[in-house]
Amino acid sequence: MSRPTFMRIAAAVGAIAGVADLLAPAEFASTFGVVLDELGRAQTRLLGAAYIGYAVIVWLSRDIRDVAAQRAIAVGNVVSWALSLIVGVAGVVAGLAGTQLWALLVLELAFTAAWGYFAIIDRAKASAR
Repeated sequence: MSRPTFMRIAAAVGAIAGVADLLAPAEFASTFGVVLDELGRAQTRLLGAAYIGYAVIVWLSRDIRDVAAQRAIAVGNVVSWALSLIVGVAGVVAGLAGTQLWALLVLELAFTAAWGYFAIIDRAKASAR
């Protein structure tokens, strides 16, 4: 898959999750077996706003050709997705979420791996220069 195609998909996933978190945090969380109180709803909305911001960055940078910029975007996304994966696994292990969260964890693992792939490719491109 090409980088621009992957970035379009990543932006769409981020935007969908962001809008869901922003507009319907309790309902979206309940699909993963999580019940949110008022503070949880507020923090989930904040997370949704961040997801939308990441989606916009990824969408607007999908055609960037500068290797250093590509690598910075890829590494930033690896960190974000990997940390989300760790937090999600910790939530499941601690019993804070239902087993439905495993589907989200698989998605987070896939995006971590894909962004990692592009970060490695970018590093190889930079080294070849």
